[in-house]
Amino acid sequence: MARYGRRAVPSGRRVQRRKFIWARHQQNVLLTPGALSRGRMLQELRDKMGADLVGATIVRVRGLVSVHTAVTTNVGGALLGGIIQTDVSTAVDPANEGPNAKPFADWFLWEPFYEFAHQGGVGTERMLDVKSSRRVEELDEEAFLYIAAPPSNTGDVNVVANLSIGLKLP
Repeated sequence: MARYGRRAVPSGRRVQRRKFIWARHQQNVLLTPGALSRGRMLQELRDKMGADLVGATIVRVRGLVSVHTAVTTNVGGALLGGIIQTDVSTAVDPANEGPNAKPFADWFLWEPFYEFAHQGGVGTERMLDVKSSRRVEELDEEAFLYIAAPPSNTGDVNVVANLSIGLKLP
């Protein structure tokens, strides 16, 4: 008679779990009104591993994102968008082409940041903790982090994103 553990799988036949790892991404940009920045979220991991990440699944994005200005007046904010697309794809502007305009794109992050006045200047910081299950399906697909400054901003904004990306390897 087979013995069953907590998972109701016979003890002789264990299902192997996928390996879980964390990747790091840092993006520091100064954006003029209407500007857009695009960064590869998994580039550092890809450089260290020396291989493509086809079949990997992004399951979590955590970190701190801050938006600041050099002036002491409120100039606007920024918008973050995370999408999985091929490297040859055209840039996507999250301010104009977000999940509402492109509902079938593979968005895993969509976060507006608005500045507010506080002691010593203007700025905001926010912790992100996004759970998703987005798979890198094809060769040359990449997870991109887009940071956009809306054209309605009245000055430059500095956006710093320090993110950890949780991945399940194939």
